[in-house]
Amino acid sequence: MKRICIISNDKRYISTRELFLKSGYECEISTASSFCGADVVILSVKDELSDGELAELFSEQNGVKAVFCGNEERVKRFFDGFIYDYSKDKSFIMQNAYLTAEASRILTAQLTKETLHGKRALVLGYGRIGKFLCRELKNCGADVYVWARRKESISEAELCIIKFAEKESIASDNYDLIYNTVPEIIIPKNLTDRAGKGTLAIELASSPGGFEDTSFATNASGLPGKILPVSAGKAVFDTVFGVLSDMTSGKDKTL
Repeated sequence: MKRICIISNDKRYISTRELFLKSGYECEISTASSFCGADVVILSVKDELSDGELAELFSEQNGVKAVFCGNEERVKRFFDGFIYDYSKDKSFIMQNAYLTAEASRILTAQLTKETLHGKRALVLGYGRIGKFLCRELKNCGADVYVWARRKESISEAELCIIKFAEKESIASDNYDLIYNTVPEIIIPKNLTDRAGKGTLAIELASSPGGFEDTSFATNASGLPGKILPVSAGKAVFDTVFGVLSDMTSGKDKTL
């Protein structure tokens, strides 16, 4: 399986393509409408294509043996071959979480034109991204607070000398920065209406995000591909290349 076609407008896949070319694969970036066939199709982790575009892409199999994507449930409605949802790959998840945290720090500096040192920062959620983000902020000298639902997460944060905050503190504690990593609405509009006027909020979670009032936060979903496209593209390459190598060596008996 040496012919690869990437269907995406995300900048990270330019780097992914270059790495596959260096590894001896034929690799091109195309659109669903201009796709002419390949052994392997790589779709964006952001699930960019509409149902109509997916139907068009796979209306004829065009020699496709494997599809790598970010939403297996949607893709298998249109393609009945091997599908690998790399958004669920543990190694990719960890790489993407770290890159999201680092890109968040860079985006914050770009938006504020200021150092993070001494800023009061609240991180909503203490999962993979939240943990990496808290570490990034602390390393830059920010005064970091975290809100989490699970007691285990709160205890873990406190062991890392990160202070716990109630989410209601958004309305009274005058945070300089608020980052949401929770992909469900947890902050009602009545809280954000009372937040400090100088607060910068950044939405890192996928739709629907964490804020009822979506205008409150800068939408930064898919941030690694925007801020760190070369590193983000390598994360995709590492994951897909690893699976393809297992297939070629016979470790994966799916095909």
